[in-house]
Amino acid sequence: MLFSWCNNTAEWWPEIPVIVAITLTTSLYSIMTWDMYKTEQASNAHAFGGGQGNPMSVATFWQSYWYLWPFYLVWLPYVALQFTWASGSGYSNYYFIMAASVLVPLQGFLNAVVYFRKRAKRKLLKVIARLSSWLGPTQHQPNNQH
Repeated sequence: MLFSWCNNTAEWWPEIPVIVAITLTTSLYSIMTWDMYKTEQASNAHAFGGGQGNPMSVATFWQSYWYLWPFYLVWLPYVALQFTWASGSGYSNYYFIMAASVLVPLQGFLNAVVYFRKRAKRKLLKVIARLSSWLGPTQHQPNNQH
């Protein structure tokens, strides 16, 4: 019989901490982004007359967004698997069990991908620019002879 690492004798116990963590993480990211946005708006209203954009709040929103995707990708299938196990029907779908079980340990790797995403993108753009300058002009220059 297949059991999860945090299985307990209570039927619905294992998913309660994960559901609390999902709710808490989403709430904290939302509160942090909203607070950053409101603070930056107030600051811009006094410093620039309200005409400036909010680059810091936009950057915070997108960073939060990129960190939440791996979090949801990993933990929502896990919670669904826990519910199906508790209901007794979870053992019927082998591929779902494998997918949910493989995703959970990948949380750290996916967070590292998000963390290094901007640095890798910047480095890749530099390499592409260097290669394109090394290869020379790639567009065909038409000859204006008639």
